[in-house]
Amino acid sequence: MSNAALLLNGSNPLRKAKDDFELSITPTKLEAKAGFPSMIEGLTTEAQSLKRFAESTKDLMKTIGDTHFRVHADLTLTDGAKLVRSANHAEGKIKAARDEFMRMADQTGETLTRLSAEMKTAINPPTSMGEALVEQELRAWAKQQEVGTLALRAREDPALLAAIARAPAVLSGIDPQTHATLQAEQMKALFPDVYARAQDLKQAFDTANQALGSVESVAKGLIDFDTARELDSRKVSAVL
Repeated sequence: MSNAALLLNGSNPLRKAKDDFELSITPTKLEAKAGFPSMIEGLTTEAQSLKRFAESTKDLMKTIGDTHFRVHADLTLTDGAKLVRSANHAEGKIKAARDEFMRMADQTGETLTRLSAEMKTAINPPTSMGEALVEQELRAWAKQQEVGTLALRAREDPALLAAIARAPAVLSGIDPQTHATLQAEQMKALFPDVYARAQDLKQAFDTANQALGSVESVAKGLIDFDTARELDSRKVSAVL
């Protein structure tokens, strides 16, 4: 057995640090760190890709940790060389993951824009004069109601919901936040499948972003990147 293997398998601070790290990335803890990707349904191609990305960060955390401890157990390297090698490896892996995420982010933005445009037709003003007059009367009635009660009634009455959602908030006497919520309800009511795809994609994007952030956080907890960059810079300056 090599000296490095003995260090990692014996009773010493490096072994304890490795054990603590492995306990911090157990399946349950990794799922929480990665934002629970198992909850993503993957209703679009982009959401499926983001889900796979979030799940892959679990292996990325382990790869960074395994390499870090293997390098630090190498007795042929100085402490500075160990730090620089570990940091360079982690930074390379994280950069590749970040680049992949940014490519998916562009695709996600395009898909969300398309889905949003499709759903927003649900809050376009009515084209029929008769329908417009009915909605005007409903909004006049709505203005006399308490906001909380009105929001509840609107969710139970499709005609009232449409009248509020398809006109500016001020015409119904409600605040912008409540109005935005009711507009989302209107879009969900008319386009349930599109709405579900959009929400799933947003959740997938947020989860993937959280998962990548967790990788960066785990790496920073293991590696002093600032010192590593300083040491690496000194080495380059000495060569020049």
